[in-house]
Amino acid sequence: MSNREVSCVALIVTILFSMFSTLSLAAASAEPSIELRVNPSYISIRAGNNRTASLDVVIENANDTVVLSYSNVTSYGNVALEIIPSNASLRAGENFTSVIEIVSNAVAREGNYSFEISAFTLTSGVTNSTFLNVTITTATDLIASGLTVYPPSPQEGKEVTFDALVGDDGPTTVSNIETEFLLDTHNIENYTIPSISSGQTVSVTAIWNHVTKGNHTISFVVDPNDLIEETNKLNNLIQKVFAVNATYFTVNIQIDGLEQGNTSIYVNGTFEGSSAGIWSKDFEIGQTVTIRLDQNVSISQSVSYSTMDDYWPDISGPTVIDVHYFPVYRIAVGSIPGNIVKIPGSGWYPAGNELTLAAPPIQSVSNDTELRFDNWESGEQLLSAYNIIPLTVTEPANITAVYSYYYDLSIVSPYGNISLQPNENCDGNWCKNGSDVVGRLSTIEHGAEGMLGQMGFKVAPNETSFEFIITHPVKLVFRWDINLVDSIIPITLIAIALLTPVIGFVLWLLKRRKHETKNQDFRDLEGD
Repeated sequence: MSNREVSCVALIVTILFSMFSTLSLAAASAEPSIELRVNPSYISIRAGNNRTASLDVVIENANDTVVLSYSNVTSYGNVALEIIPSNASLRAGENFTSVIEIVSNAVAREGNYSFEISAFTLTSGVTNSTFLNVTITTATDLIASGLTVYPPSPQEGKEVTFDALVGDDGPTTVSNIETEFLLDTHNIENYTIPSISSGQTVSVTAIWNHVTKGNHTISFVVDPNDLIEETNKLNNLIQKVFAVNATYFTVNIQIDGLEQGNTSIYVNGTFEGSSAGIWSKDFEIGQTVTIRLDQNVSISQSVSYSTMDDYWPDISGPTVIDVHYFPVYRIAVGSIPGNIVKIPGSGWYPAGNELTLAAPPIQSVSNDTELRFDNWESGEQLLSAYNIIPLTVTEPANITAVYSYYYDLSIVSPYGNISLQPNENCDGNWCKNGSDVVGRLSTIEHGAEGMLGQMGFKVAPNETSFEFIITHPVKLVFRWDINLVDSIIPITLIAIALLTPVIGFVLWLLKRRKHETKNQDFRDLEGD
């Protein structure tokens, strides 16, 4: 190490030693001290009452025992003090607190009194003092206290109890003490206390049943109309803020029978969800709700579920709603061909429902065309050949009444006999569409009468047998021809018989005319 480095170290050590020595001398030379603080330093007390104050003591720069005392400055025997504890051993910087008990004489005169509070140390002899000022009064002082809310966390719409205390801190009995409970500035209870003795405390209660949710302030006021003279009106009011919780009621919906799909649930017209089983929701007390469900839950074009109960208005308390859905099926009733025959019965029917379907046996289409009932069928299944059938609804179904066209068959002939082969598809002159009609018309002799009596001859149709399949209305007309070959002689004889008299008559007329002409010519000659 060089000489320069040694010199620097020595300088630093010298400076540090000098600083330490200075601090030690300063500490050694500091005077011990005591600090006193009275809280409060001013007290108002009624004659005959007690009050307390606190005294804080701090000792500095000494380890010593502190002794506390007081002296009456202007008490005149009306007030006495007691300091507990009155001494303590403290280390430097430590503090302790004593209680000052202030006792007022029951017959003390009103006035202001002063006490000097002193402290000294036994070893160092340090002293210090402070003052406590006391006012004695004989006037009334009513105090509001102890305001409580029960239950502490009330629920909306439930009963709430408010309790408060009224104390007489004066030297005498006070009568007719008015009190008032205010809930958010609204009066809810007034009560007059008949009397309170000095030092007595009386409980006052108010009950309220209409508290709404949210934060509220309950106030309790003593002597709200300021009818009693008091030394202090600031302690006549006490307040408390409390919270009211919303109270809820539950609506439970129990759904059964809805084997497919879900029903929509509406609360006050707003969609709240859907369910096929159990649904529940809580609502605040005081709220009124209307519940509506789907009356019909459509599953397909032919299957639906329905309920008779779907609407519940004005619910304001706990409610259990039981809803039963039952299957409903679409029954479609029609006819073929072309659904020309209108048959009632189509619609939605609950499962198990009984209904009767009736199809008209005959439906007229025109004068020569009609539809006749054949049978009921559903898909490829033949149900019945009777036009009226009972039906139990167990599933959706398309039920069809099957009809066939029948056409009028008219056969016209002025002569002869018409015979048709028996046909089960024909009824009188009505035949079913597609029927094979087979028949025959016989040839007959037809007689004629004249001047010479009856002379027979034969007539014959142009066709004597027929067969055709009927697909539309038919009118068959037969034409007849005269058979002259077999009837020429009778006809000739009849002609001669008819013409002979005529010819004779004509010849007679001509002969007579000729005779009359000759006679006229003869008369003309005679005249000449």
